[in-house]
Amino acid sequence: MGIEIKNICVKGNRVSAEVWVSGEKNDVWYEFPWDMEKISVRPANAFLVAFMSIAMKVGGTYKIDGEISQNLYNQMVTYQDIMTKWYPELSRVEIFAEKVSEDIVPAENKKKISCFTGGVDAFYSLIKNSEKIDNLLYVWGFDIPLNEENFYNEVQQHLSSAAADFGKEIVLVKTNLGFEVTNKYASWLHYCYGGAIASVVLLMSQQYELCFMPSCNDYSVLEPQGSHVLINHLWGCDGLRFVYDGAEASRVEKVNYIADNQVVQKHLRVCWRSKDAYNCSECEKCIRTMVSLEAVNKLDKVTTFCKPLVVEDISKIKLGNEAQLRMAEASLNTAIENNKDEIANQLRVQIADYKDVELVENLRGRLDTLMNDAAFADIGGRVVDWYVENDTKRTGKKVFKMALKKMKNKFKGFFK
Repeated sequence: MGIEIKNICVKGNRVSAEVWVSGEKNDVWYEFPWDMEKISVRPANAFLVAFMSIAMKVGGTYKIDGEISQNLYNQMVTYQDIMTKWYPELSRVEIFAEKVSEDIVPAENKKKISCFTGGVDAFYSLIKNSEKIDNLLYVWGFDIPLNEENFYNEVQQHLSSAAADFGKEIVLVKTNLGFEVTNKYASWLHYCYGGAIASVVLLMSQQYELCFMPSCNDYSVLEPQGSHVLINHLWGCDGLRFVYDGAEASRVEKVNYIADNQVVQKHLRVCWRSKDAYNCSECEKCIRTMVSLEAVNKLDKVTTFCKPLVVEDISKIKLGNEAQLRMAEASLNTAIENNKDEIANQLRVQIADYKDVELVENLRGRLDTLMNDAAFADIGGRVVDWYVENDTKRTGKKVFKMALKKMKNKFKGFFK
């Protein structure tokens, strides 16, 4: 059935549309701090990118009642090339728009904006590009659910204060796109969040010529996900460009770069799990960041963690992917350089645990492949037959059974 976007409406500070996903209606809306009737041009562009990955997830056709950019339309071909290589479960879709036309000539004196959550990546991009950035963007509904108003108010006070300290205006946008809509259909991390962020900025394309999108990973481990150096620039049109920024630095290098800044020390926020404390100081992201800060001798400068780092807890946080492994290895090297022996020892345990699991999974896959190989089965069968036929005492068969029994005991539960 696919996706159909209807009744795109710009009224006052609100942009909305009906988004039908496989026959299910979603009323999607964005609220901005200013009159969007004077700003928003071709809002269909925003909805196109916001739901592109979901369209590929559900399959079928992708229909949009509205005018979209010819350049953006063309770039979605490349986007689909990349995403289908990364994620075989996605399928290509054909886009049917009411109208496709050339890019609009950009207005003069447009500004530059950077995405800002108060995290390590966001602060790194802000400090590095401070002279270029005019505004900062935070979107309520992407990392904080709309029903958590009290916590949002605390976060936005921190972010607004940080922006003011840097002499920047913060643009606060509210939308139900994230938790209430896209998360129902596809992975936010792997598919959706890059296009979701881009959709917000595209609705303001007459205001901005450039959007910095802080990198999550560095160039050494660019795993497929919704925001990526290969795809972010594909959202650009109508004189607006998107830049994947900061991938030249590892997480611990970013931490070291920003931690001496007094604004960072008062407002750094890395936790997405907490619903009350600004940083819970217990989750994987909090501990990972605290470890990096301690490794560079700067944890005591940052006041936004509500609990001290318990060194023994480091090895309890299990690494989940290659990117987290690289971050842990970078922190380990830094800890060794700065004689943080306790930190280094716990990181070694954490890294070894991850590599053990990785080795087991790799071995499991190789053994499964070997056991299912017809040639292996044929050779094994002929060996057994030879022993049975040529050993008059039948000890060959007994030996074979004993070997299997020993293997089973050794790898008990391995193939469950």
